[in-house]
Amino acid sequence: MEDLQKAIRIGQVAVDAISESHPDRAQRLNSLGIELRNRYQRTGSIEDLQEAIRITQAAVEATPTDHPDRAQRLDNLGVGLRNQYLRTRSIEYLQEAIRIAQTAVDATPENHPDRAQYLSNLGTGINDRYQRTGSIEDLQETIRITQTAVEATPEDHPDRALHLNNLGFTLRNQYLRTRSIEDLQKAIRIAQAAVNATPEDHPNRARRLNNLGTGFGDRYQRTGLIEDLQEAIRIAQAAVNATPQDHPDRARYLDNLGIGLGDRYLRTELIEDFEEIIYIARAVVDAAPESHPDRARYLNNLGVRLGDRYLRTGSMEDLQEAIHIGQAAVDATPEKHPDRAQHLNNLGIGLGDRYLRTESIEDLQEAIRIAQAAVDATPENHLDRAAVNATPKDHPDRARYLNNLGSKLRNRSQEIRSAEDLQKALTCFIESLHQLISPPTIRLESGIAAAEIAIGSQDWREGALHLENLIDLLPKIVPRSNSHDDFQYVLRQVSGLGSLTASVFLQAGKSALESLQAVEKCRGVIASLMVDSRSDISLLRQAYPDMWSRYHRLREAVAASAFSTNRRSSTLGLLLANDYASRSLKLMQDVKELGEVENEIRKQPGFERFQLAPTESEIYELARYGPIVSFNVTHLGSHAFLITGNNVRVLQLPKLNYKDLEKHASKTPGGNRSQRPGTVVSLDGNSKFENLYGNTQTESMHWLWDAAIKLALEELGLLWQDKRPATLPCVWWVGGGLMAVLPLHAAGKHQKDSTENTVSHVISSYAPTLKVLQFSQKKAWTPLSVERSKILIVTMPKTPGLDDLNVDEEVTAIRQHVGSSTSVEILKTPTAAAVLEQVTVCSLVHFACHCLPDTKEPSKSALLLGAENIEKLTVENLLPLNHQLAQVAYLSACSTAEIGARNLIDESIHLASTFQLVGFRHVIGTLWEAYDLAAIHVAAKFYEYLLKQDADTASSVPRALHHAILHLRDKGKNRENISLWAPFIHVGP
Repeated sequence: MEDLQKAIRIGQVAVDAISESHPDRAQRLNSLGIELRNRYQRTGSIEDLQEAIRITQAAVEATPTDHPDRAQRLDNLGVGLRNQYLRTRSIEYLQEAIRIAQTAVDATPENHPDRAQYLSNLGTGINDRYQRTGSIEDLQETIRITQTAVEATPEDHPDRALHLNNLGFTLRNQYLRTRSIEDLQKAIRIAQAAVNATPEDHPNRARRLNNLGTGFGDRYQRTGLIEDLQEAIRIAQAAVNATPQDHPDRARYLDNLGIGLGDRYLRTELIEDFEEIIYIARAVVDAAPESHPDRARYLNNLGVRLGDRYLRTGSMEDLQEAIHIGQAAVDATPEKHPDRAQHLNNLGIGLGDRYLRTESIEDLQEAIRIAQAAVDATPENHLDRAAVNATPKDHPDRARYLNNLGSKLRNRSQEIRSAEDLQKALTCFIESLHQLISPPTIRLESGIAAAEIAIGSQDWREGALHLENLIDLLPKIVPRSNSHDDFQYVLRQVSGLGSLTASVFLQAGKSALESLQAVEKCRGVIASLMVDSRSDISLLRQAYPDMWSRYHRLREAVAASAFSTNRRSSTLGLLLANDYASRSLKLMQDVKELGEVENEIRKQPGFERFQLAPTESEIYELARYGPIVSFNVTHLGSHAFLITGNNVRVLQLPKLNYKDLEKHASKTPGGNRSQRPGTVVSLDGNSKFENLYGNTQTESMHWLWDAAIKLALEELGLLWQDKRPATLPCVWWVGGGLMAVLPLHAAGKHQKDSTENTVSHVISSYAPTLKVLQFSQKKAWTPLSVERSKILIVTMPKTPGLDDLNVDEEVTAIRQHVGSSTSVEILKTPTAAAVLEQVTVCSLVHFACHCLPDTKEPSKSALLLGAENIEKLTVENLLPLNHQLAQVAYLSACSTAEIGARNLIDESIHLASTFQLVGFRHVIGTLWEAYDLAAIHVAAKFYEYLLKQDADTASSVPRALHHAILHLRDKGKNRENISLWAPFIHVGP
């Protein structure tokens, strides 16, 4: 800074020292103007900028028309005028800057070394005009000019990074207009090249880092990939670190960093991120002068963050400040500004939150007034008139504003008992639901609210109509290329939708089959996508690659809008009004084309049922080995869908109360325990068993039998009152909701000679969904006794920090019953990589180890391996596998079938279900901790039965487990110690 100040003083002296007519005066004026403009860029002083423009104008006027330096001085003047536009937002300055920049280019020969720089500056000005007007001609011209500038600059030229940066920025604008992922990928690639070509100490490195980070942020918003978000945050932090504290651009870079951290907080809810977000938001506001053109947006962001912290902590001070700052943001936003609706919406949210806290009717009235103003402002202030005429009221944010207004009207209707307000709220929710170009998750929220209003008035048909629209939306919210984490993030927001829909369908008089199909569409969405990727989609790609390519592109484009889900958007204001208009039209076209492509696919031979739920006949076929019982429990009622080979019927379960179910489900053991306890317990009845959980489950199992299981078996004709059959029939349980966490096979009374229990009447198996069951049934059963069968045994006798395991006894038990034609390979304390390599070449894999379930992020649940250090074999590690030879996976570890994440309960994400998706037809897992000796005993009896009996039938694996469980249960006093023998379950056909 001292060097710059000195240069300006010297430059001023040099100008003052010569006469008006001196031939060097223009050159000296030009140099002084450049230095003043540099100081403006460093300090933000408007006086410096105005003086720089005045002096540069004088330099141009003092330069003859045919002078070789005239183009350079014109270019400098254009740059100064563009800076004045950016500061004042006066379109006149921009138009003049473009005119002068064009004159500079026209005055420069094609082969002149400075022509690329002049082209780049011209392109930047036209790009500013595009951002102001949305003219597609300006965008296309900007891309052409900046591309020409890059091509005219040698690879080693010091200005090449500048031109690359401008081109990348322009391509990003094109992406925001077209939503073409190819444009975004190219923008990121070029922005990365610009950063790579910029030295670490270059004064513009921070700006180029900021542009690159924004590109990754855009891609996160498009794909939802957490890796893109992490990279956007890392680069934004680097841009901030490279910017001096008093630099005028620091506020902008800090703002982008705050946006990235805010997005990450929405994913992870890390309180550390949240505190930093608010600190940054305050710093951004403090760094922006009152006259800063983006100050209103910065105020809005700070208000949003404080409101979010209020929701997290309940601090009234945060809420009051959020409202105060939100009002300041609105006051600082001109009436016709494209961000005004968003700022009004966020202020209305704050007032609504305060009403919920204080019950002040004045706050509620004001919140409604402001929310209505936000809705009214949307079409006029966000879309150009052509777009309004073409798509009236179809703005991407309109669904969010309608949803917020509907929520406040609904609150007021409850406060003052107003049927009119309730009807207005319903109208808002319905209109929001049908905003085709709005984020699906916002539409889902509105649709559920509309359904709740209909349910409250017992208008079941209306409620069923709204919910039917919602379940058709569900497939559109999850992009196929997302990671498991990203799936989970989206699906948490629709937990319980299927169960509610099925209950309302039944109340509305729809058939048992229709209701069952509805709940199936909403359960196991992730598993369904995995099944499709291994069947429908992979086959389509092989048979019709061009059609697959179109389907995949459109599917990703439509799903991308799902990730704008926050009720208060603090980033959408960065986009143009015209970007919104073009994006809405593009999305509507994509939705239309996606439907057309799906219909075209279904016309191809073998693809008639592409991406569709099982048909009626396919559902009946699933029950060919035995009936299926699928439970559905909500506050509206409890039912069991009973599926047999020729019908689907529904059984009411009046004793299965939802609150009772919550109470008994909470008693089920589990929750992030990794140990297979090595505590020595007696399994022969000679000493009292040390029950880890007491006998809390005994009461729960009695209740479960009386309220649900007994009634279902009785309806199916499977209660054996007199003589028990020699071979028990098989039943498949589809838990559904909280029923999925209970050991349905252990329901009943287990005193000696009692048959009032599940195990006395049926062989139990479990299935996450009907579609996954269908997937597993399609794999043929190959007996393990056939030649060339291979068994892989993975043992972890010692795991750092956890109990030692008696794995040798399990290995001995397996070896004892394996025939000579079957090979056995043992991996002792192996690495995760070694297991992944071997697991795909075996028929049966047996794990004897500890497991670490993750109840918050179930895709991170893991089997614990490794010799010196613990290595995790997670759900995410396993899912890419597609094992064609797989038959049985025996997971002799704790909680491998535990569903801990209650907000993902319909997804049934655990290691057992993952091995099923990998390709193992049968999986043995555990619902909670299994004692070491119990695990050994059940495994030994399982293999004894499976490998010595005639294992050619479809039910040989579940029968072997049933036999082993009964053998343990019936020893001594183990019958009432349900937690000892009940965790072991069979998942599969």
